[in-house]
Amino acid sequence: NINIIDTRYRYRVENFIQTDAVINPGNSGGALVNLDGEVIGMNTAIATRNGYYQGYGFAIPVNLAKKVVDDILRYGRVRRAILGVVIQPVDDEEAKREGMTRPMGARIESTGPGSPADKAGMQRGDIILAVDGESVNSVNDLQIKIAQHQPGDT
Repeated sequence: NINIIDTRYRYRVENFIQTDAVINPGNSGGALVNLDGEVIGMNTAIATRNGYYQGYGFAIPVNLAKKVVDDILRYGRVRRAILGVVIQPVDDEEAKREGMTRPMGARIESTGPGSPADKAGMQRGDIILAVDGESVNSVNDLQIKIAQHQPGDT
């Protein structure tokens, strides 16, 4: 029996791997492996209305699990960088106005006073298109990219 990874379920700053691997109460934490036997995630949760497996579960990607472990060992807790902004998606009209072929990036609605974004000179209306040279395709994409950093990273 081969478990199939269906898609990525994005919620906040986490990328969960959606799978049909059976995950029941008490057996989360097990490895999710690919067809080559490589660990790609840690089975974590199920989407359910009755508390039992209903066809799909979620796993934390191995790179996220490693970061959590590294942070706990190094700092005693998980640390994440923040920009200190309220962001919105770029819509079709705004993308066209900015000369984009499609909506991408994240538009800043506001910055928190004294936040890293404020200190960097970011302001309302700015559109963030890349982090570390990698394209930002959506608000969620920006959140994920920032969360991979440590506080104080530049």
